[in-house]
Amino acid sequence: MQKVWEILVNDTPYYPSYTQQIGGVLALSHEHDELGVNNTAYSGYLEHLIDVQAVSERVFGLELLLNGAMRIAHANCDFIPIHFQEVLHIPTGNRSTVSPVAVDDNPFDLPTGVVAPSYSAVYINASLQSQLVNLSQTNEAIRTILFLSGLIKTVDLTDRILAWSTLYKIYETVRHFSNVNSIDFNALYDNSRVTAFTTACNQMSVLGIYARHGHGSAGRAPRNFITELDEAIEIVLNLAKNFCDEYLN
Repeated sequence: MQKVWEILVNDTPYYPSYTQQIGGVLALSHEHDELGVNNTAYSGYLEHLIDVQAVSERVFGLELLLNGAMRIAHANCDFIPIHFQEVLHIPTGNRSTVSPVAVDDNPFDLPTGVVAPSYSAVYINASLQSQLVNLSQTNEAIRTILFLSGLIKTVDLTDRILAWSTLYKIYETVRHFSNVNSIDFNALYDNSRVTAFTTACNQMSVLGIYARHGHGSAGRAPRNFITELDEAIEIVLNLAKNFCDEYLN
């Protein structure tokens, strides 16, 4: 069957290696010839869509999942995020910028009567990030954690302010699904560092406008807290990675 949609991807230094690490529900491809670099991606979960806006929103959801999986697998945000720039409608050759007005928070949802694509286990088990992306197809816990991790941005000041709240959502999500799945949450990461993170997030007196809470009633001044965003990202992504490792085992 002829493909209908192809995703055009930004050029990043490590994209060729990513094509060897990611497969299954989202396949990455890289070509480099006399015409230049051509990075693309493909998902069978786009093929039934007709409206380009719906495609754009689903592609953005897949981008968040992919970047979230990469961040969790490496437990950091040091790499250049993968950006799905355009979609190509193959039958017509029309290209459209990926410009969502909403997020398709379940990019694997299919209407009644549409058969889900099937994939080789070779790709599904290729790497931790590939396992996570493929598991997110059916697993709400993993999908939510990947989405939130994909939202972490530190490019400008507004990003850095909002990142603290996103990190706290990841913390809460991991805590919730640890309880649901009988995973010892306190054993996932250094509990004193996790507490230092949550203490800072909950105290405007500590983080100022970066905090997830506003001013409230005065209480005992906290003794153990962190104020560096890079440290907070390290703590939360390690917490999420260890949860995923436990979940997969």
